[in-house]
Amino acid sequence: MRKKVFTEEVFARIPELVAQNILTADIAKMLGCSAASLKVLCSKRKISLRTPNWAERMRETRALTKPPKPPELPKPSKVLDIATAPRAEPVRQRPRLTMETSLTLSRVAMSRLRQQAELMNTTEAQLVVHLLETIVKDDLFNAVLGTPMEKAA
Repeated sequence: MRKKVFTEEVFARIPELVAQNILTADIAKMLGCSAASLKVLCSKRKISLRTPNWAERMRETRALTKPPKPPELPKPSKVLDIATAPRAEPVRQRPRLTMETSLTLSRVAMSRLRQQAELMNTTEAQLVVHLLETIVKDDLFNAVLGTPMEKAA
């Protein structure tokens, strides 16, 4: 028959060990039990296993395991306000619905739009409006985004 690990003397000694900054895992090893069973039984008896320096150890642990900051995204060079942009020639005869929207573009995208707009002798905003209207009118979402063509049957 196995010898009983947790006696009244053992439970009386646990707070003394904790006061000496001995970790729960080490106390469990000394007693010959698992840390989980030690935690459960001490919890039932309202015995704290927090050592005097537990807060300091937690701060150190968090500092070591803290994930690195994500890289910052490049800041946009210009915010393109489509709502106030001059409109390209109308695509349909029905009245237009306007949507007040500002788009934030990367510097590279804005530069390419500016270059293409200059070649076409128009503004960046007019070019964006014309591109979006053409994509919607001709249902070119999949072609532009590079996703496979899937039509509902």
